[in-house]
Amino acid sequence: MCLAVSGLILVIRSQPSHDGDAGAMGRGEGDDPLWRVAEVDFGGVRQQVSLACLPEAQVGDRVLVSGTAPVWPDGGCDPDPGVQADRCLAIIGEALREAGAALEDVVRTRMLLVDAIGVYGVDCLW
Repeated sequence: MCLAVSGLILVIRSQPSHDGDAGAMGRGEGDDPLWRVAEVDFGGVRQQVSLACLPEAQVGDRVLVSGTAPVWPDGGCDPDPGVQADRCLAIIGEALREAGAALEDVVRTRMLLVDAIGVYGVDCLW
């Protein structure tokens, strides 16, 4: 299962910001395009999003951010975080193969854990 959410770029930074607006840029020009990030508004929820694959993105543009969920063909979802992470990697790997790529071509991933205790089940997969 894959979900894409539309968001509005509010601010573009030359690198991830952890302290306010340090590195903020009005039009998106940065030192290294691989480090550009945007503060994106998803219907009132603001998140930092990498712009490494969107070198021409500018403030005011809309972007789609997508991800996958650990759903099995029958619609089920295992409660174990390790099994969930493994299933997500399998789904991503299958999609990459269909596109002529492989997991080795992935530059970066992010993982959302509902409970930090789940990290012990998934850390060995990375």
